Amino acid sequence: MMSVSARNAGTAKSYYAHLQTDAHRAGGEAEREDYYSKDAAGEWFGEGAEAMGLTGAVAVADFHALADGYHPETGEALVQNAGERDRVALYDCTFSAPKSVSNVWAVGDEETRATVERAHDEAVRQTLAEMQERFISTRRGQGGSEFEKVGMVAAMWRHGTSRELDEDLHTHATIMNVAARADGTWGTLDGRSLYEHQKIMGAAYRIHLDEKLREAGFATERDGESFRISDVPQSLEKASSTRREQILEAMAERGVSGAKAAQAAALDTRKAKDHNQDIDQLRERWKARAAEHGFDADKARGAGEPIPPAERRASVEFVQEIVTQNKAVFTEKDLEYAALVAAQGMGRGREDARELFHDTLAECVILRAPDGTTRYSTPELVQKERETMETAQAGRFKTDWTLTPETVAQARAKAEAAAGHALSDEQAKALEYLTTGRGQIQILVGDAGTGKSTTMNAVRQAYEDAGYTVIGVAPQGKQAADLGQSAGMESKTIHRLLSEIERGKTRLDERTVIVADEMGKTDSRLMHDLTQAADQSGAKVIMLGDHKQMQPVGPGAVFRHLADAEKGVGHVRLEEIHRQRDAGDREAVRSMSKGESAQALLHFIDKGQVSIEKNHRAAVKEIARKWVDAAQEVGKEKTLALASTNQRVSDINQAVRAALKNGGELQNGQTFEAVRELGLDPETKQMRTSTERTEYAPGDRALYAGTNDYASDLRRGDLGTVVGVDERGVAVKLDRDESVKLIDPEKQDLRHGYAITADRSQGATVERVVAYATSDSIHREMSYVMASRAKESTEWVTTEAQTKKIEDKTPPTERMLSWADDLAARGEAPALTDEQRASFAAVRDHLDRYADYQIGREGGSQTGLADEKLERFRDVVEAMSVSRQKESTLDYEAPAIDRDRERNDQMPEREHGNDRERATERDRDEAHERHQPTGWDEKAINAAAEIEARQADKASERMAVECLKDYQAAADLHRQGRHLERQAESEPDKDRAAELRDMARAAHGQAEGVRLHADHKRDCLPDEYRQVVKDAEREARRDEKQAAKQEDRAATHYERAAEHAARANDWKESIPSQALNAAEARLERWMAERAATAAKEGMSAGRQDRRDGIEDVRQMTKDREQERQAERQAAREASRERGREQQIER
Repeated sequence: MMSVSARNAGTAKSYYAHLQTDAHRAGGEAEREDYYSKDAAGEWFGEGAEAMGLTGAVAVADFHALADGYHPETGEALVQNAGERDRVALYDCTFSAPKSVSNVWAVGDEETRATVERAHDEAVRQTLAEMQERFISTRRGQGGSEFEKVGMVAAMWRHGTSRELDEDLHTHATIMNVAARADGTWGTLDGRSLYEHQKIMGAAYRIHLDEKLREAGFATERDGESFRISDVPQSLEKASSTRREQILEAMAERGVSGAKAAQAAALDTRKAKDHNQDIDQLRERWKARAAEHGFDADKARGAGEPIPPAERRASVEFVQEIVTQNKAVFTEKDLEYAALVAAQGMGRGREDARELFHDTLAECVILRAPDGTTRYSTPELVQKERETMETAQAGRFKTDWTLTPETVAQARAKAEAAAGHALSDEQAKALEYLTTGRGQIQILVGDAGTGKSTTMNAVRQAYEDAGYTVIGVAPQGKQAADLGQSAGMESKTIHRLLSEIERGKTRLDERTVIVADEMGKTDSRLMHDLTQAADQSGAKVIMLGDHKQMQPVGPGAVFRHLADAEKGVGHVRLEEIHRQRDAGDREAVRSMSKGESAQALLHFIDKGQVSIEKNHRAAVKEIARKWVDAAQEVGKEKTLALASTNQRVSDINQAVRAALKNGGELQNGQTFEAVRELGLDPETKQMRTSTERTEYAPGDRALYAGTNDYASDLRRGDLGTVVGVDERGVAVKLDRDESVKLIDPEKQDLRHGYAITADRSQGATVERVVAYATSDSIHREMSYVMASRAKESTEWVTTEAQTKKIEDKTPPTERMLSWADDLAARGEAPALTDEQRASFAAVRDHLDRYADYQIGREGGSQTGLADEKLERFRDVVEAMSVSRQKESTLDYEAPAIDRDRERNDQMPEREHGNDRERATERDRDEAHERHQPTGWDEKAINAAAEIEARQADKASERMAVECLKDYQAAADLHRQGRHLERQAESEPDKDRAAELRDMARAAHGQAEGVRLHADHKRDCLPDEYRQVVKDAEREARRDEKQAAKQEDRAATHYERAAEHAARANDWKESIPSQALNAAEARLERWMAERAATAAKEGMSAGRQDRRDGIEDVRQMTKDREQERQAERQAAREASRERGREQQIER
């Protein structure tokens, strides 16, 4: 890995003393543990260092001069703030070898150590050289808008131990913050570039090291996002990571996570190295520890086998898997990092990783934002997100699931009687929209606490009364269980429903209604699969959700696009909050839903419901106290603490139990021992586990956190109260249905449930909430969820350190910048620098220093803001009141696709038949013209051409699919029009009949408009795609014409049956005549039913013809892509062969 940290001039000199080897100490003592070899002395590196004449060993005077901002030889000031202690003097880039590499280096013989050191040193140098070429620059021009590449001035030190004297091979590369510009002037580096690319450079270092070690004969393998030497036992890696465990324990103690938190914990737990340790003693200790784990360094020197070609190809898919693990839209930087990770442990070097990056980039879709920025996605995600939208739009005007007003009214009465109160006006409106409105996919968007469950209970009642099967689904088991309980329907997870459909256990049809809850938390892949299942079966989907709450874990976020009235299918909305009893609380929740968190927090501050503690331990203790007080008033099952991470939740749970025991409310219970997975170690990428001893006693709150167990009806996220404990396990009475479940904590994941994460709480309702506000929870989505769970009150607890941490990572608000600019304009303060304008803390300090008022008191003292810490916290929350909604590919346009459509629109009819070779050649020529001025190399230009050629095929595929879906929509509208015409013919009321005929004409007119639009798009398609669409549509229309004739025939037979039935009921007719007419009526009805069945089969056949056409279109695109891949593979093989021939010639 590689970490980057900035050091100011005041600390840089003492840091030099830490870095410098003992070889420079007086007395020439023997080697110490710090830096064992002659190579440990600092060494200059970089073009900038060479230009200054700095080569070889680092002299203390030269280092100190550069740290202060002066030229080491002339003493010239190189930067404006030379000599100031607070200036950023250097950036310490630390390259750390994977632990298994350090293990081999520590216990190997002299030759093995030298081999590993050479591999490490070369990897560091190669990475620094790449950094110099790509990321070492200075900013110039107005506002620092221009970048200029400059030479690097760096000093390197190789070290071998951690502060706990574990083996830890690493190099500190200190990049001095000076930059020689091309015009002879000096400036400072753009440090942001180093921070932004540290993950890429860390991965580049690892892949260089992996390549060097494999060349030296070591077998390596992929290990998460890193690699490891295969034969080193993982138990040895963990045993020799004492320092890492210290940092993780410190982070757990504080309830923090992330790189910055790890750095802070490392500083706080750091102790001075023991420079007097003998290196031979350390090596003996390391060897003894390795022997305990059965490791001999000689065993690691086995030749790594070359990677099979199939696995090399598979790496492209692996890159896409890595980069889209939790996002649908990514940058080139994200993709490059994913390619580097995918190549590690696969026998592929840096150049192979670059080729892998270009190969993957060539298979990506270019996305453009309105501001001109470029993003990328995979064809799979682009296709799935657009197919989801197309499916929804295609069924937007369908009325197959429309219920009669009488049925809805009866269902509403039943639901209101069961609830004990009437539906509100907006709930009644939502009920009518979802049961009598048009559309195969309908959406109900409801703010938290607005009564979605009450509304859906009435919707469920209406459809069940009409004979439909109603199935509830949600992304997670607890959410599905909550939906089932609140709305009275059978419910399961979306994954389970799709699995049952695939296995034939569940069958959807036109008489099925799926109620899908928490769609705002459903990622694009799952959303696509659900909508496709509904489309293929003819089922209706009613989606519930709120995109302003927690976001999906997986990639993409389509729900908000589906709910959009213009792009999607629109929605009905519930806004009237019913959950919170206090009007001020309801308004605060509404403010948070709009992103106005500072205004909402002011309400809680005024009510005395925000407290800021000194540290994490004090905050946890205060949360526990508040929890116990609340539980005594409203009950344990109606009280909940919320936090952002599992570790914070665990700390709160322990503190609450301790408080309950101290108060005599909880007795000693029985202890169970279980192995828990704590997640991947961010450095070693190994699964961290711990053996936990957890006590449960009657009265404990418990959370089932295991996988969904449908056999025992346990859902992940179930909360309950412990009612008994014995050697068999823990008896838990579940909140959702008061059933008692016996859970074995040693085999099933059971935890204490006084506190849960905010993510788990979405959808829950309790009386009291105590929320732990931390830097990773103060954003709109999570704070909104936390604030909206409680009916009675929500209390907030945070720490001074968390407030400071939020300040450090948050940009200043527009209000703060405006005040600072006003001060500068009046001459009362200096203008902010670019560096200050990017930092909340810097602007805050600037205003505190120069302004004659405090932020938060500019208009005089505000009520309830006596505590300055609360004022600072309020302004920090204002700065964090931004949405962290996930991006979707639907947020962007793909210009290559748009350009292809425009080109087809302008193309004469005779040019539609261009084959793929000509189109690809034309796209490649256009790519050369567009990208040649940018300085791209030939490979990059060809990659861009490949992208655009592929997107041309994808554009044709999408347009062809749109055509066939439009044709289907037109057919459905014509069918609806014919149905309305028949209704008009039999309607005795002339006014109603005229109205029905008008509706029929409108349906036919709309159908013709849709069909004409589809014809236009079809005519713009290339020949191959256009022919498939024509063939499919011809077959479909033939089947539908037959179906229309059968519908007319059925209508005629129904009319005759009605006439005969009327005669049979006429008392004036003779008995034989009555019997004859009754028989005729039965015969006519039988013939009508046969014709109706034939009509239905004909319409289904037409629909299937178009579906087959869509599959043919997609298969055509796949075939063309396979041809393209085969061509690329052949070109690569030819290139490699030429390279081998040239090598032989040389």
